[in-house]
Amino acid sequence: MAKTTTFLSAPCYNGIIFAKIFITFFITLDTRKSACSFFDVTIQSDEILQIYLLFDKKGNRMKNIIENNAKNHIRPMNTQDASRVAEILIFAKRAAYRPIFRNDYVSFQEMSVLDLALSYRDDPKLREDVFVYDDGIVRGMISIDRNFSPGEWRLKELYVDPFFQRQGIGTTLMQEFLTCASSSGSRRVSLWVLEANSHARGFYESFGWRPSGRREQEPGTDQFLLLYQKTLT
Repeated sequence: MAKTTTFLSAPCYNGIIFAKIFITFFITLDTRKSACSFFDVTIQSDEILQIYLLFDKKGNRMKNIIENNAKNHIRPMNTQDASRVAEILIFAKRAAYRPIFRNDYVSFQEMSVLDLALSYRDDPKLREDVFVYDDGIVRGMISIDRNFSPGEWRLKELYVDPFFQRQGIGTTLMQEFLTCASSSGSRRVSLWVLEANSHARGFYESFGWRPSGRREQEPGTDQFLLLYQKTLT
């Protein structure tokens, strides 16, 4: 059986070769009992349908694996997501941070959906390790650093569109992040959160994140950031 890395390094073309690599990839993941979506591969819904039809006679096990992957809704960000991800980030940050920083100039003048969308569109590096929750509508996003330090993943950003909050999307993204970090061999995860952002801190703490004791001032403001960490088992 081919190793998982064979799929990750292979081009994703439609057809038999692609399908064989795809099915090998998911069998490998299933035998390792991994459910991680944070891979450098974008699987389009029509490709999933083609593979589903092609391999349906192989048995229910493969059928279930493909269905579970399709229902996961988490995939890598692509160029077409630039404007939607920018909307989510700007609107969610305004809602969360305007009451804390009380700076309308920053919230409504410096924070620009158009500028951020163009940056995402034109700079592939900004899209690296950014994933979206997409069930037909891109409703949330998460940005991670898998190479932050040996044995440690960093959660950089996790935001859900304010219209779709409190529907379990943030929970799904967080659970996927923790699952993938653990399955990769990471021993610890970390993130920075505003001390005054009690809502976000409560969300993180519900997953076992705790303050590390490190506290730094946000440059140019009177607010402080806290470093949260979680040990993985």
